[in-house]
Amino acid sequence: VLTIALPYLFLKIFAQNAGFAYFIEKLFRVVGIPGTEVLMLPLGYMLGTIINMLIFWITFNRDFGEGKFTKNISRTLWQSFESAVIAGYMAYVTLNLVEPFIDQTKVLSVFMHGLLGGVVGLVSWAGVLFLLKNEEVIEVWASFKRRFSSRKTPFENITESVSNPIVSDSMISESDTATH
Repeated sequence: VLTIALPYLFLKIFAQNAGFAYFIEKLFRVVGIPGTEVLMLPLGYMLGTIINMLIFWITFNRDFGEGKFTKNISRTLWQSFESAVIAGYMAYVTLNLVEPFIDQTKVLSVFMHGLLGGVVGLVSWAGVLFLLKNEEVIEVWASFKRRFSSRKTPFENITESVSNPIVSDSMISESDTATH
């Protein structure tokens, strides 16, 4: 309900309060551009989503976590926040450093510019999480290492299974052991 109601409320406030409208336009650097009231839609939706998340968090913690849910997840959330801020900063710096060398009139150049900024941001995000010893990243890394480090070719798997058949004790009958 909040994610639907708040955008309409923000639109109404934006239309009726010139100070609020100027503040939002100045904040997003869109002063004097027509149609800036459309910014109220994602702003209201975001605020409604955050309020809903907090309500769900409190309810879930009370009903199922007995206070442990917040304690267990707060470290991961803080690490994710730290890495996201640093990744955003790194992507921003990369875009600004490379921008003088990019021809902004060509689609491929603009695409490559954004791609480079995104890749630097993702690499720095993963690097920060790894340096912070984030449990989830370490588990994913260990899973990749297990999956790809000791892989054998299909031929090696077939050769190994033929030369070393698995035979359990129950498969050998008493008559076979008597004859050997």
